[in-house]
Amino acid sequence: QAFRLDWAGAGPRLGVTAPKPPTREALVAAWTRNTSGDAPSTYTDTKVASWAYGPLPAAGKIARREPLPDFTRIRFQNGVVLNLKKTSYEAGAIQIWIQFGAGRREIPNKVYFASHLAAGLFPYGGVGRHSFEELQALFGSAAPAFDMDVTDYSFIIRHTASTDDLIYRLRLLSVYLS
Repeated sequence: QAFRLDWAGAGPRLGVTAPKPPTREALVAAWTRNTSGDAPSTYTDTKVASWAYGPLPAAGKIARREPLPDFTRIRFQNGVVLNLKKTSYEAGAIQIWIQFGAGRREIPNKVYFASHLAAGLFPYGGVGRHSFEELQALFGSAAPAFDMDVTDYSFIIRHTASTDDLIYRLRLLSVYLS
């Protein structure tokens, strides 16, 4: 009851930042404009697209395995290098770092700033056969939540996956890389 007394009759509280404050009437009109319109349509589930890229390709052939002091380096015949390091401070989490290309050295000066903006927006552009919204429906809201950076010597994609969803994250990252 105390809550109802404290909050009753106060009406909406609006914060406006503008060069000139609007009138009370203009605020009330804006606030109530949609109350006289048509009611929203009934909710229906949207159809979720099916994954258009098929299964992951077959595993690559290992050319060489190097046990090093802090990690194991695996070199594949196609030139891909995989560094594996096991730690005890993040149980169940798998940090994925993908380093490729020549980074800043590949980018003309006139588009350098735009490339940094594009790197931040990269996952939200979707992929060839799926929009960002379809990827969210297929993989959940965190699916394309990876970071891309442009460094002086390479491009880097970072992502944290769990042991439960690693295969899905790798599938999605492989499509983004292709």
